Amino acid sequence: MALQLTRGRGRMDRRRFVAFLGGALAAPLARAQRRLPRVAVLTYAAGPFTDQNVGAFRAGMKDIGYEDGRNVAIEVQHGHFSRETTDRLAAQVVASNPAVIVSQSYATRAVLARTQTIPVVCTHSADMVLQGMIQSLARPGGNLTG
Repeated sequence: MALQLTRGRGRMDRRRFVAFLGGALAAPLARAQRRLPRVAVLTYAAGPFTDQNVGAFRAGMKDIGYEDGRNVAIEVQHGHFSRETTDRLAAQVVASNPAVIVSQSYATRAVLARTQTIPVVCTHSADMVLQGMIQSLARPGGNLTG
């Protein structure tokens, strides 16, 4: 069936056609521009081992249905073994208000010093109870889990 662009009953005029076409094109663009939930990853270290861990994290997220750029935005920052850099990055990460922060070792302490509301997942660290980051493994309390 051919689309007729003339006025009259059952036919579409140019203005309506352009409006229809514009709406049809705008819908996918609007969906593409929606804000994805952000996962901030902050590490104290940097290098091949850290890159391997971040790669494994991304793969694990994809395995459970969270693919970077499709339905979640994963943003990775490295402190490069510098407490000053890690502290600065922790402040920036917290200020950006991600849905969750994934961190390890010193980066976890840096993040916890700056937020009590954003959920923090610690991937690995020394004894978190002994360091005073959580109350106990069974009941960590606060916004930290691991």
